[in-house]
Amino acid sequence: MRLRVTPWMANVHGITHGGVVFALADAAFAAAANAHGIPAVALAMSVQFLAPSRAGDVLVAEARETRLGRRAAFYAMTVKTTTGATIATCQGVVHRRPGEGWP
Repeated sequence: MRLRVTPWMANVHGITHGGVVFALADAAFAAAANAHGIPAVALAMSVQFLAPSRAGDVLVAEARETRLGRRAAFYAMTVKTTTGATIATCQGVVHRRPGEGWP
């Protein structure tokens, strides 16, 4: 997932709001967790903010599956700038719902 940070995405300190960074990581997490064709919903997600970004930066979020089980799966996400600076790392767990169709 990619996102260009705009001025209205900044917090009172002039850096990208943590909710924007989290939402980008969450979108990558959801895409990865549901890529198997089995509905998956988040159980937990945590984020660690490592460095700031600002308006004009392009952020890229990637999700990597670390364990896939029948009912649970675990993911590691990173959010970086296109220059390679790591902005945040995240971990997430999903509940997989085999046998259930998409709504």
